[in-house]
Amino acid sequence: MTKKFAFIDTNSKQIGAFDPIVASMPADIAGYYFAISDEQATPNRLLVPDISYLKKTSETSFSGSSTTTGTVADRTYEIVIPCAMILSGKVAVFGKIGMWNTAAANESDKGRINLSLLKNGSEISGTKVNGAEHAPNSTSEINYDLILVTELPSTSFNSGDKLGIKIEAEVTAVDATNPGLAIKVYTDPATSGNELVIYLQLT
Repeated sequence: MTKKFAFIDTNSKQIGAFDPIVASMPADIAGYYFAISDEQATPNRLLVPDISYLKKTSETSFSGSSTTTGTVADRTYEIVIPCAMILSGKVAVFGKIGMWNTAAANESDKGRINLSLLKNGSEISGTKVNGAEHAPNSTSEINYDLILVTELPSTSFNSGDKLGIKIEAEVTAVDATNPGLAIKVYTDPATSGNELVIYLQLT
């Protein structure tokens, strides 16, 4: 499935741009977005991806495993805010994940992906959402679609502040006899279907 970022004027609802946006960097993505403000009496202010600055990295996935419950891997993608502004809206993440039992196939090992938003490294209250739990029941990798959406409440940012988009892989339950679950999140922009795509619809 082709995944797109749509820049939509919040008043007219018309699409102003329609471009792919793929984020797969474990470090900051500062400079890959720019702020715009239209000329309305009450201006619409949005963060828009500068597609020409997006680049590929050597990381094609991140993963972790555990025989106990808890977070096994995470990544935070950060956007540096260029000026003082108040932002609110939606952030969505789309992609593909894989899970498998590391000891023996069973239906008791379970895991999920969680999404939260951060301001300067601290979680913004109310933004964490938990994905669906999966039980692979297989020692071979089983793939699932990743679709998570969270709301950013009205939040004040100063110039240089960072809006973080945190994705974490969590083992939520383990088998009593043969515990062990591995979780992989695909982040490869060069392979169709393996992209990690982040939508921002912020005003």
